[in-house]
Amino acid sequence: DKLVKVRAKDGADLYVLIHIEVQGDAERGFSERMFVYQYRLRDRYGLDVVSLAVLTDTTASFRPRSYRQARWGCGIAFRFPMVKLLDYTAPERWAELEASDNVFALVVMAQIRAKVTDDADTLKGWKFRLIRLMYQRGYERALILELFRLIDWMIRLPAHLEADFRQALYA
Repeated sequence: DKLVKVRAKDGADLYVLIHIEVQGDAERGFSERMFVYQYRLRDRYGLDVVSLAVLTDTTASFRPRSYRQARWGCGIAFRFPMVKLLDYTAPERWAELEASDNVFALVVMAQIRAKVTDDADTLKGWKFRLIRLMYQRGYERALILELFRLIDWMIRLPAHLEADFRQALYA
C-alpha cells in the first residue's frame, strides 16, 4: 500500500491510498478479499483508496475484476483493475517487457518464467538471460545485486543446476 499525493482539478492537494494485491493462486474468495481490504483501508485512513490486482497464477480463466453482493434491495458493486502476468507470455507482450527500461519489467519477466517454465535447464537459461539484461542495460551495482537476489528467489533451480549456474555466473 502506498499513499500518493495528487493535484485535484480544483488545484487542491488530494491524498489517495494505492492498494496493490499480488495474488499467486486462483483463489475463490479473492474478489471479496479485495473489497474487504479496500473498505477497511478507507475506513481506517478516511482516504480514497484505489485497488489493483496483479495476478501471477497460471490459471488462464482466473480473472477476477469485481465483487458484488446484494440482499433485500441493498447491494454493493466493487470493481477493480486487474493485470494478468500470464498475458505477457504472448510474443508481442513479451517483446514489450524486453524493450522496457523499467526495472520492474525484469521482475515481471522473472516471475512469468518461474511460473510457466517446467524444464529446469530452460529455466536456468532464462535466469542467465535476465541477469545478462541487467548488465546490458547498465544498471548500477547496488541495483543489480538487489534484482539478482529477487530473481534468484523467484527462479529456483534444482541443487545440481544451481551449483552449475553459480559456477558459470562467477566465471
